[in-house]
Amino acid sequence: MAFMHVEDDILYITLKEDADLKVENIDEMIDARIRIQNGKKMKVIADIRNIWQASLKARKRAASSEMQSQNIAMAIVTDSLASKLLANFFIKINKPSSPTRMFNSKEEGLLWLNTIGV
Repeated sequence: MAFMHVEDDILYITLKEDADLKVENIDEMIDARIRIQNGKKMKVIADIRNIWQASLKARKRAASSEMQSQNIAMAIVTDSLASKLLANFFIKINKPSSPTRMFNSKEEGLLWLNTIGV
């Protein structure tokens, strides 16, 4: 459902094309992040430009303490109306506990993440 890699202590999450997120996908991401991050909190770039939809349960799970406890801050990258609506719902309704903002590009997201202290 997503590709993940770490570069310069930033976790990059890129959703696969036409992703339709379900709660079990978020659980898989949590498990993968635990292995990749090895207990270290990280800044995150989440590229959701390919997302098709995300269930309410998936958004709630993504905002849960299991997922958010691994974040220092999250920059969500989006460029379509559909993904911007999903990101807005996630930020305003599900209210992730770590600082989370939406950006049109990875570069803008990285600039903001670099202003966040560790």
